[in-house]
Amino acid sequence: MKGVELFLLDLDGTIYLGNQMIRGAGEFLQKVKQAGKRYCFLTNNSSRSSSDYLKKLSSLGIDAGPDEVLTSGYAAIRYLKAAFPSSRVFLMGTRSLKREFAEEGIRLVEESPEVVVVSYDTELDYEKLCQTCLFLRQGAFYVCTHPDLNCPSQRGSLPDAGSFMALIQKSTGRLPDIICGKPYPAMAQAVRDKFGLSGKKVAMVGDRLMTDIAFAKENGFVSVLVLSGETDRKALEESGVEPDFVFSSVREIIPRI
Repeated sequence: MKGVELFLLDLDGTIYLGNQMIRGAGEFLQKVKQAGKRYCFLTNNSSRSSSDYLKKLSSLGIDAGPDEVLTSGYAAIRYLKAAFPSSRVFLMGTRSLKREFAEEGIRLVEESPEVVVVSYDTELDYEKLCQTCLFLRQGAFYVCTHPDLNCPSQRGSLPDAGSFMALIQKSTGRLPDIICGKPYPAMAQAVRDKFGLSGKKVAMVGDRLMTDIAFAKENGFVSVLVLSGETDRKALEESGVEPDFVFSSVREIIPRI
């Protein structure tokens, strides 16, 4: 852990639950800065734009800059700019994410798209779901921001983009042509481009085995599981996955920095 220069930090279930900071998270972030190291909030949750995450973090007392937040939604934007410049894109997403796509120059349309993007749409209605499925049946290229089945909250686990993906598959028979968030390469490339670091100089800290820990392992990062969100000790033991480190929360990491 002493050799880590950059901590990639999941948000939901790692730094906070809903609007409640996880105990010790503030002290952990302070310790990272005091040690002369960096952190970046790396979240698969694409229901909010990067700027909205900055506002939420600020409301929780966390001072973060634009370079310290990276979402699966933004990873999708980067992918579209590189692979589908000027293409017509239908986004199944929140108003917040649509604003970010538009601000980044993505050409959003409601008819005849060449690309469909499915995200964690907390404003989803039946008509939007129907349009998504119809466009996919017509052959549009299919992008999903991330594969998470559930999003942890103070109320319990809530259906996330991976659950929408499963519903869409049942209806259309299609799976995404590319998924941009953790644990997939598009997110890892975004990290490398932004920070110029790789390997064991980077630690991924998160509460999910199939996204956070898989992301770390597949990209050669230090894998750090916290048991403050989706994964508990029993689920870890039954999974057979072996993270480099396991802590009850980020608070326990402080002495290791």
